[in-house]
Amino acid sequence: MGLKTWMKGMSRSFSAFARRLADNAGGNVAIMFAISLPVLILMTVGGVDIHRASTVRANLQDALDAATLAAARSPYTADSDLQRVGLAALKANLKAFPEVTLSEDDTSFVMNDDDVVIATSKVSVKAIVAHIVLPPYGRFMDDYLLVRADSEVNRASRNIEVAMVLDLSGSMGGQRLVDLKNAAKDLVDLIVQPVQAPYYSKVALVPWSQSVNPGSYLNSVRGSVTGSTGITGAVINLTGPQRTITAATKARPVVITSDGHGFANNDVVWVSGVSGMTQLNNQAYLVMNRTANTFELYTLSGGRVDGRSYSNHSGSSGRVQKCQDNDCSITITSANHGLANNDYVYITGVGGMTQINNQTHRVGNATTNTSPST
Repeated sequence: MGLKTWMKGMSRSFSAFARRLADNAGGNVAIMFAISLPVLILMTVGGVDIHRASTVRANLQDALDAATLAAARSPYTADSDLQRVGLAALKANLKAFPEVTLSEDDTSFVMNDDDVVIATSKVSVKAIVAHIVLPPYGRFMDDYLLVRADSEVNRASRNIEVAMVLDLSGSMGGQRLVDLKNAAKDLVDLIVQPVQAPYYSKVALVPWSQSVNPGSYLNSVRGSVTGSTGITGAVINLTGPQRTITAATKARPVVITSDGHGFANNDVVWVSGVSGMTQLNNQAYLVMNRTANTFELYTLSGGRVDGRSYSNHSGSSGRVQKCQDNDCSITITSANHGLANNDYVYITGVGGMTQINNQTHRVGNATTNTSPST
């Protein structure tokens, strides 16, 4: 047999073997299953831990939502305080899930400019199946899976003002008054927060009595008492010429006779120096129903001055003059009085203009050394 013939025979034999191998389908499924088995195993064991991580994330979300709400409901505004309160609440909430480990470095509670408390947290959960070594395919996952959750709470609030009416009458004597004080203190502690920003909370005390004694809180409630200052001058703000009063009727209203007075209706005038009917002196009045030589006296509030019980007018020493201001205010000079507009003052000891003594007056148009009062 020649070499050429041998080679042809070998070629025919190999071709026949290849055809038989191609025609034989037995074992194909087994080969394909063997190839895909590692992937199926990895998907199955990985799915177990992925489902577990999803469950842990839901638990973390619930715990973080509750902790964020606790931080938002606290009276604090600084991030350090919110972090302290929120982290403490989150740790307490996660005690029900011992299989997770909280990452404190990845947990934060902060508040933005819109008063929204924003929280972020991460926990680690140990893998049950997927972290094992699957020879010869190697490690599929780490020993621990990292799970994250986020939460936001809008810190909506309002200023709170509460008034407490306390019965301090005689019927509350003894133990009743003691119980009332304790209950009032508890209510104040509940309402008034130690931090008064961005929202404040206040309680007003209204005594069901003639007075209230705030004790050591007096200056805080009323303000510090300003010491008295000496009055060196007191001038009524008048304008125009003085007119002589020649007659005043005992009627309602009192009719003043003053020849050529020149006043107009609703002018405010100051009366002084009247003899006999002295009840008219040192007071301001409204001019009403004027004529060339007479006018009626009305109070500044618009009521008719009733002179029927006054003494009889006598002489012509009385004077009437128009007020520069609508209320005939008096300018008081008192160096460094320290008063402000709308403060109230009590005046005593003024000589001459005695009508302003022993009365309370309101301060207006205050300067360093003068304070017109009404």
